[in-house]
Order: sequence, then structure tokens, then C-alpha cells
Amino acid sequence: MSRGRSDPPPSWSVVLFRTAASKKSAVIRTTEVIAAHLGRAPSKIFLSERIFPGALMNATSITITSILGAISVIMSFLAYRANRQKLHIQYSVFSRAKILQPDTPQSVAVMVDSVEVSSPSLMTLRILNTGDRAIDDSHFVAPLHIKFVGASSIAQASVTQARPPSVNVDLDIDGDTVKVQAALLNPKDIFEVQVISSGFPESIEVDGRLRDVRISESLLRKYARPNLFSTPSDYVIVFPTLPLLYFMITLFILPLALMSIPQGQRSGISIPILATALLIGIAHSVFLVKRARLWQMK
Repeated sequence: MSRGRSDPPPSWSVVLFRTAASKKSAVIRTTEVIAAHLGRAPSKIFLSERIFPGALMNATSITITSILGAISVIMSFLAYRANRQKLHIQYSVFSRAKILQPDTPQSVAVMVDSVEVSSPSLMTLRILNTGDRAIDDSHFVAPLHIKFVGASSIAQASVTQARPPSVNVDLDIDGDTVKVQAALLNPKDIFEVQVISSGFPESIEVDGRLRDVRISESLLRKYARPNLFSTPSDYVIVFPTLPLLYFMITLFILPLALMSIPQGQRSGISIPILATALLIGIAHSVFLVKRARLWQMK
């Protein structure tokens, strides 16, 4: 009589597989029943807000929270940058040109202190305290250096105008460099330096040893024309442009950000976001206008 051999108990992996398969079958059967009741295809039942409204609302909340969170972070950063205490000097080259052109008669010459200047060039630049703290003698470890790269020498340098007129600035000429020492520059104080050089400078560099003071060229002034926002037409052009630009960029990004949101709910979300983009564009325009007007002497 042969002894019957019993099968070994199933391993844990087989048990898990059978359990998952049975659960999957139950889910499929349940889905088919609900689909038949609603008259919809089983493959689309999981996308229906009737079955999983919470999932779609979570996606909506995540999208809105992400967009508004990003806007809040940007606005907070800009507010921090605007309100923090800083020492900052900016400069801008307003003009750089040769005084005598190639077709100028040889009888015409430029004289400075009874000395003729060969290949004379005229440069004008302005230096502005864009920080929110005063800069005085204690900050000048060494004078501010304005180097005219490519010029043979500096024939004359003078401060032609300042705001306020009481700004006291000393200039000293050293080869192709003008050294600037200011007694006191309060926030928004500005002065203009006019220089006549021998030879045309390829570039103008401003540097110096000032304690805790940042020195940089104004990018707004670098890429804008000298008299920006001096006429009403400038305001008409700039003010609609930036808000419209922000609006168009947001309008392009919104469909991608709202893909998971039902079509009927998108308008209620899109309108506040587009309105916020317009407000940010208007605020940016006001900021640019205020920054540009700082460079005007009057």
C-alpha cells in the first residue's frame, strides 16, 4: 500500500499573488457593475468624477496651491530685496562719442588748457546711490576708479550736474583713469561726470575699494535709451507691454497646469490667476518707471 504524498504548503509569494489576483478580479467585477449602471465604458470609469471626486479635487488643490505658492515666494523675495538695508552704487554711461569726425577740417581742433587734444572723445556717465543707506568718507577705503579702456589719456574731467546740487565730489586724473571721492551720497543722490579723452575708449569700467558697498552697472540704463520715460509716449508703450507679456505667458502655461482639472472648473481657477498675472505686470511696470526716473537729474 503506497503512502499518499501531500503537496507542500504554498510559499508566501504564491499566497500574495493569489490574494492580489482575487482582489483584482473583485475590483474589475465591481467596476463593470458600476459602468453598466452609469452607462459608461469600464476603461473610463476611473476617470469619472462620480467615482473618484476626491482625487480630482486633490489635483485641483495641488495645482492652485503650487501656482499661488510660487507667486507668493516671488513677491516675498522682491519685498525682501526692496526693504533690506543695503549699500549700492550704480553707474551708467549716457554718451560716448568722438568729437571730431574723419571729414572734419584739420583747421578745427579741441583745446584743453591751451593744449590740443589729439583724437578727442567726449564721455558722459552718471553715478547714483541706489541703496537705502548713506555712503560717506568712512566707506571709501580707496577712491572710486573710472577707467577709460583704450584711451591714451584724460584731458579733462568735471562734474557737470548733481542732484541735489550740494553733492560734493572731488575728481583726480591719473593717466586713463578718473578717481572719484565723494564726501556724502545719500540714497538717490546722483552726479554726472563729463570726460574729454585723447583717443576713443573701447569700454568704461568703474571699480573701487568701498567698505560693504556694492558697485555695478545699471542693466536698465545699459539696455534703455538715455531719456527713457521722459516723454508721455514712453509710458503709453511700456505700461501695456509688461502686463500683456505676463498675461500671455500665463495664458500659455495655464492649459498645461490645469490638465487634471475638469473643464467646467477651469474658468473659475483661470480668471483669478490671469488677474494676478496682470497685477504683477502692472507692479513691474511701476517699478521700472521708478527706477528709470532715478537717473534723471531733474
